[in-house]
Amino acid sequence: MTFYIEKYNIFKSINDVHNNDITLGFSYLKLGLYVDSLEQFDFILKVNSNNLIALILRGITYFKLGKYDNVLSDANKALEIDPTSTSSFILLGETYFTLGEYNEALINLNKALEVNPNNTYVLTLRGEIYLKFKQYGEAFLDF
Repeated sequence: MTFYIEKYNIFKSINDVHNNDITLGFSYLKLGLYVDSLEQFDFILKVNSNNLIALILRGITYFKLGKYDNVLSDANKALEIDPTSTSSFILLGETYFTLGEYNEALINLNKALEVNPNNTYVLTLRGEIYLKFKQYGEAFLDF
């Protein structure tokens, strides 16, 4: 499964003092320069450990590097900052999906849908899980 960072609607809230730093880190991420991206987000988080956007983007960077424990840690920390962060729930859901922990993935995707019930990406991913569980009726509703 491909991780789609474009599906995360976190950039509408970039308006803090680290705007340029976040943009640089995101650019590194999009270019596949994951070590540079990680260093950029680490820098931001040293200054402000509660920067939600930097946490989520660092989590995505960790995902790209296959460091799933770090992804889960960053996503959970982001939820401590904003318990309604759809991006955090999606990040958790996709990570658990990748790890084959489909029940945990489903829990987090359902939470994302509570916040944004029309998110087609989340509905599709949840439908994939329902297919794995052979719950074809539920999958059909999501697709």
